[in-house]
Amino acid sequence: MGELKDAERDALLEALVAFTRDDPAPFVSGRIVELTPDYFPEPWERSERGALIVTRRLMNYAGLDRHIAELVLDDEAIDEHAMLPMTQMDLAGIEGRVIHVTCVKLGRAEDTVLSLAHEVARAALLARQLGREDGPYRESPAGGLRAPPVDGSDAVEASVLAVYLGLGVLAAHGSHRYRQAGKIVGSMSVTEWQHVVYGGVSPEAASYLLAVQFVVRDQPRGVVDALLAPLDEERRAQVRAEMAKLERSALLAAFELPPESTWASAPTLPVPPLREPTGRAPARSKRKKETPVFRIRSDYASTYAFLGLIIGGVTGCALNLNFLFRDPIWYSLSPMLVLTGGGWLLGRQKGNDECSGCERRLPDDATHCAACGGLVAGRIRTYRERFDAADRWRRERAAERARTR
Repeated sequence: MGELKDAERDALLEALVAFTRDDPAPFVSGRIVELTPDYFPEPWERSERGALIVTRRLMNYAGLDRHIAELVLDDEAIDEHAMLPMTQMDLAGIEGRVIHVTCVKLGRAEDTVLSLAHEVARAALLARQLGREDGPYRESPAGGLRAPPVDGSDAVEASVLAVYLGLGVLAAHGSHRYRQAGKIVGSMSVTEWQHVVYGGVSPEAASYLLAVQFVVRDQPRGVVDALLAPLDEERRAQVRAEMAKLERSALLAAFELPPESTWASAPTLPVPPLREPTGRAPARSKRKKETPVFRIRSDYASTYAFLGLIIGGVTGCALNLNFLFRDPIWYSLSPMLVLTGGGWLLGRQKGNDECSGCERRLPDDATHCAACGGLVAGRIRTYRERFDAADRWRRERAAERARTR
């Protein structure tokens, strides 16, 4: 179990206090959303419509019910053959009152809620920033889309805001998730595992923020146990350990909250039905997803070097036999070193580019892979880099689209 430093706790508490200065009600008496059917009563379907319903439900919880949700599902978002289907949601930005979300990967209902909870918190943070610029629900200049930072620098602040908005249990649940699955393929047993993070803070930080809210609200033990039930054992222990360290009187003084007698009662179940927001999202044509692939240099350096090693070894042995009584070690090693190095240099010049998606050869002037159809988006050194490179490319494209709208 990790441990937060005092400076990290102070920074998180300061950020949380800042959100409560204008309106402490969501933090002290708002609904704390749980990952249960009571809070997401709509039937789940793994589709664009299903993800949109979850988005709207979370927007209502986050106080964004006056906004309109628009969600675009990428063409390859649903992988029917994956043992552990992933979920990846990206906030594209806010255009007027329309919140645009892109679904890159769509997996199970639970992961969809956790991923969208963080993106909705980012949307709430962006809406607050736009509101400070020019009043609430500010229309962007010339109807343009205002996008969040491409580098994800808003992630930590958005995770803190999620706790303030009542999404803290979801934030703690999504701060680290480990899953594994296996299947039998022929005579082999195949196992996959995932470490997934939704949000911008560590599990320890998410546990601390949630503990602060529980202590400030003076939640009964039974309520805390029920709220923590979906979390794993380590996360539950972290939250309880942080609660034991906190003094409620010191927290109330730090937050400068109004008297408890003025706090409203928390909303009760069942949750109200989804309401359609007034207005309509502007019509947009769905974009065809372009799957990025990357050039990886493949050459014959290792093959030629190995051949040079073999030929050099044979030549060295022959020289060693002819000049046995002079300096046998150098007569043996010199041809091996020279031919191995020469083979490596020659092999480097004989290489070609391969596609990171299908490992087929890519001509120098190719913009798309003829075998898999992927868009050639750049060059990387190894196959291990392809996922990180694809994520960077998608974020850069999203920022570019936002600037040109």
